[in-house]
Amino acid sequence: MSKSLGKIVITTLIIGSCGLLPTTSFASQKTVAHVSKIRVTRQHVYGRTTKKATVKIQTLKGHFLGKATVNHQGRFVIKTKKNLKKSNFKFKVSKHGYRSRTTTYAPIVTIVSRTN
Repeated sequence: MSKSLGKIVITTLIIGSCGLLPTTSFASQKTVAHVSKIRVTRQHVYGRTTKKATVKIQTLKGHFLGKATVNHQGRFVIKTKKNLKKSNFKFKVSKHGYRSRTTTYAPIVTIVSRTN
């Protein structure tokens, strides 16, 4: 082995053992925000979450219903073909560099009884 090749090998071993080479980081990641201020109409779902994230809605069984990109104010609107006003479904929020989050939505049903 020549002297220059030997120096390259030794330098590589020293740099690699000091941790100066790029490695995979296992540091904690940011997580996207919870979906909040949810409003459901016949064919639209409105809400707020992390800016510039992607929001997908799917049935509880995982069937795709629609998706949208969150604007710079953190708001999104998803248009669907199915009436979701009385349905349960899941939000899946993701953004590059962030940990994704899945949230289940269940509408609040009020029961009104009349007594005469």
